[in-house]
Amino acid sequence: MSKPTEWLQKKYQDLIKDSSFASFIGGNVPQFDKDLSGRHDIICCDDQVNLIFEDYRLRNIIFLSPHSSLSKRYIAMELDFFKQPLSISDVIKILGDPDEKGEARKLPGLVQKGWIRYNRETYKVTFSIDNLDSDIIADIRFRV
Repeated sequence: MSKPTEWLQKKYQDLIKDSSFASFIGGNVPQFDKDLSGRHDIICCDDQVNLIFEDYRLRNIIFLSPHSSLSKRYIAMELDFFKQPLSISDVIKILGDPDEKGEARKLPGLVQKGWIRYNRETYKVTFSIDNLDSDIIADIRFRV
């Protein structure tokens, strides 16, 4: 079984040949967003995961429900410590100080979540922080 981070930067046409990827998306196909030219999304795993393709290459994997059993299984392939529920403070204890940090911001009609990011050799992993509790992981994003 290939790890989700191994899918980053690959084209959909190549990924669909990987049985792990095909099983992961469960028959869903990219949806073109007319407002975001060159972007295609696949929402899969019972709306728990968003795969974002830009210029036909997978650029982002967003685990929208990081503590679901499905998400934990795939996240733990890359972050082996992520087998039990964790908080933001747990992540910092394990991985150390983040390479980048973003504070929550209020924009008209929108609240942007805060986040911490760790830069790895071939990808970046971002832990979004819940707006109501600053120690809860809202989602986890792997990107190039």
